[in-house]
Amino acid sequence: MCMCIYESQRTLTSLERTGSPDVDATRAKLLGTVQAAGAHYTTGIVGFKFLMDELDAAGAHATSLSILTQVDYPSIGFYFANEKEKATTNLWELPDALGEGTGMNSRNHHMWSSYSAYLVRSAAGLAISPRRSAGGATELVMRPAASGVELSAASVRLELPFGDAALSWRREGGAQLDKVAEGDTLRLSCGEGSRIASIDFASFGTPRGGEHSRGLAVDHRCHSLASAGVLSRRCLGRSSCEIEASRAAFPFHDGLCDRSDADPLRLWAAVTCDAPESLRVTSVVPVAATATLHLSLRDKRNARLLEGRSLVFQSAGPAEESKSLADGIVSIGHDAGSHSLVVRLGSGEFNFHLL
Repeated sequence: MCMCIYESQRTLTSLERTGSPDVDATRAKLLGTVQAAGAHYTTGIVGFKFLMDELDAAGAHATSLSILTQVDYPSIGFYFANEKEKATTNLWELPDALGEGTGMNSRNHHMWSSYSAYLVRSAAGLAISPRRSAGGATELVMRPAASGVELSAASVRLELPFGDAALSWRREGGAQLDKVAEGDTLRLSCGEGSRIASIDFASFGTPRGGEHSRGLAVDHRCHSLASAGVLSRRCLGRSSCEIEASRAAFPFHDGLCDRSDADPLRLWAAVTCDAPESLRVTSVVPVAATATLHLSLRDKRNARLLEGRSLVFQSAGPAEESKSLADGIVSIGHDAGSHSLVVRLGSGEFNFHLL
C-alpha cells in the first residue's frame, strides 16, 4: 500500500510542532497527492486517522468529504457497495478483505472508524473548542455547510454532562448534488419554493471526478446513455425527486459495461435550482455552554439572516450593516478572512435562515 500520503502527514506533524512556515506548502502537496489518486486514500490506519482533518485545515473541505463518497477500491464505501460481500453496519479490519483469506481479517472491526469524528466535527459541523469562554462555560464551534455543494444536509447531536448540543442544517436552492451506489436511492431537493431548473450532470455507471461539471466526469467505458433523460423526466420542474440507482431504471443499451469487481456501479447527479442558494440552520446550545456559529456568505454585500421570523442581520453594502439581536444572540459580525458571518450564541434553541 502506497505510503506517500502518510509521509506528507508525518511531515505536517513535525512542521506544526516546530512552527515552520512550510505547513501550507506541505498541505498543498498532500492535497495534490490525494487528487492524483482520484480522491482516494492510499494510507494505512495511522495516516487515515489524520488525513481528512489535514485536508480540512488546508481548506479542501470538498476533497476530504469526497474521500468518503467513493465506492470503488480503495474506499470505505467499497465495503458496502461491492457485489461479492456487502458490509452491513460494521467495518472491515482490512480494506482488501475479499482477497486476504482467513486470519486477521475480521468483518466487525473499528480500525478504520476514525472518520466518524470527522463526520461530526467537519461534515456536520459541530465541535467542542479546547478553550472555555471567559466565564468558564464550554465553548461550542458550529460550522454548517462548510464542505460546499458536496453535502446538502446534516444533523448531529452531542450528549454533554449538562445537556445535549445539536446542530442540523439544510442547503436550499442553488446547486444540488448527490452520489449513491447501485441499490441506493438518489435524492435531490431544492427546498421550499424552489424547483429543479436544469440537469447539469447525470451518470449511472462508473463516473469519476473531473475538471468540469462541478468535479464530475462521465467514464465512457461504463455509462448508461439513458442517465440524463431519466433524470430530466423524473426531476425537472419539481422541488424534489428520488430515483433508485438500478440497471432497470438506467439500462445499458449495448449490454456492456467495462469495469472490474472493484468498481461498483453508482449514480451521480448535479442539478441547478431556480432559486438562489440559502441555508436553514437549527442550533441547540445547552445551559453552561456558549457557541460560535460560522455561516459562509454567498454574497457578502447582500446578506440577510433571520432567526425565526425576525430579521437579525442585513448587509446592504461594505459599510452598511443593520443588526437586531434576538434573545440568546450575543453578537453578530463578519470574519473577513473566511467570508463568513460569525454569530455568538448563549444557551437556547435557534432557527436561522441565511439568505
